[in-house]
Amino acid sequence: MSNHSKDGKFDKPKMGIYHPYEFFFCGFSNSGKTTLMSKVISKLSDKYDVSCVKHCSHRYNFDSEGKDSWQFANAGAQNVVLNAPGKWAGHFQGDLNKFDLIEQLRNADFVLAEGAKDQAGDKILVLDEEMSILENFESGEISGVKALTGIKKPEKDYGLPYFDRNDVDAISQFVLDELLSQVPPVKALLLTGGKSTRMGQDKALLEYAGEKQINRLHKLLSANFDEVKVSCKSKGQYPGFSEDSYIEDRYHGLGPLAGILSVISEDAQSAWLVVAVDLPYVDQASIDYLLEKRNPFKTATAFKSNFKDFPEPLCTIYEPHSRHNIFKFMGMGYSCPRKVLINSPVELLEQQNPKWLENANTPEEYEEICQELDK
Repeated sequence: MSNHSKDGKFDKPKMGIYHPYEFFFCGFSNSGKTTLMSKVISKLSDKYDVSCVKHCSHRYNFDSEGKDSWQFANAGAQNVVLNAPGKWAGHFQGDLNKFDLIEQLRNADFVLAEGAKDQAGDKILVLDEEMSILENFESGEISGVKALTGIKKPEKDYGLPYFDRNDVDAISQFVLDELLSQVPPVKALLLTGGKSTRMGQDKALLEYAGEKQINRLHKLLSANFDEVKVSCKSKGQYPGFSEDSYIEDRYHGLGPLAGILSVISEDAQSAWLVVAVDLPYVDQASIDYLLEKRNPFKTATAFKSNFKDFPEPLCTIYEPHSRHNIFKFMGMGYSCPRKVLINSPVELLEQQNPKWLENANTPEEYEEICQELDK
């Protein structure tokens, strides 16, 4: 169950201070950064689930004297949680652990943060009227600046885009484009499952239209992705592919989740289109649609299944940060990938062809599909 890459280093998904996708608005007090960031949040929240962080350099009182929560804390409670319909809040004694903060924000599409100009991360520098913050920028105290904004453009050319502070549309689009520029590539995993009890043989080796299903799907995926992996229990299980195509299960007793986790653990920086080998109707149109509608900010992009409105986990694009949710549910004793997706932020798509997710589980169903595909 190794989580190490080929060079021996621990391979983990990209993570910033708060989130894999984050952007900072930095400036001195009274520069207008709060007002600007609020307008950008309003613009982007129409389509995306945005979270924000206010970075305070000074101590701040989160509660009002005399309130019930204040009384609990004043009596000695270390943590006070306020629970109301549709919302919850809390205040806690001590400094917030970095990883606890990431946990609270991980289900957002992305995070916009105000302040933290001395921390690493992509930033837009909000200029005050005197532009005094440019001295800090020129001295190298502020890094990662991608653009400048203010009420007037600096006379000096810094080689960076400049936006009028009132041009909220342009600033919002710039922030979104910067976030999208960090989206990882998609690779493909052909997920095998071994012998089917009801079918009586390995579905990967069934022939459709005169070609073994595993070869047909591998050819289809190879035409769309630079890298295609074949999930298997051992490399000798499905001969005929290049040596580096195989990804052996590192986890056991987890069903299809074993293959998904194995490939995400080997390459945690890429997104993975996982396709089960027993889906004979998966075609170019289904792959094109998944890629077109992919939302890289979600845990995954998936089709609705053929029953209820649950996500289908075995024809799905898993983003790098999906690994966090998978391990979380494993820790609670769940090894069903559908359970993970049902309880995670997922871009859920309607099937354009109701047969895309159909499969054959018995010899009779197999014959029916063969006859239909032969037509």
